[in-house]
Amino acid sequence: MLFNVYGKVEINDANISAAVSVQLWDKDLLADDFLGESVIDEDGKFTILASLADAGESTPELYVKIFSAGKLKFTSQAVKVSGLLKRNKATGFIEQSSYDLGIFSI
Repeated sequence: MLFNVYGKVEINDANISAAVSVQLWDKDLLADDFLGESVIDEDGKFTILASLADAGESTPELYVKIFSAGKLKFTSQAVKVSGLLKRNKATGFIEQSSYDLGIFSI
């Protein structure tokens, strides 16, 4: 099942370049799962298409890592996400869902 994760990065640090990337991770007990990556647009927004199969669970604990010039600048707290599995009652198929992670100030 695929789902979109989106959010926004507000850059308050003059030392951070315009080339900012965001990685999406699922927190696990032994090893965290990398779910995808995106570059922010001119408004600081990002969207990452991820898969629950890659997360290995139906209620992942998502967090982001924000990089500038290849260096880690910020890691968010993990958020447990439920309700991603939405079944269309008319067709019986599972539909793609979205989740807003909010705004990150760095």
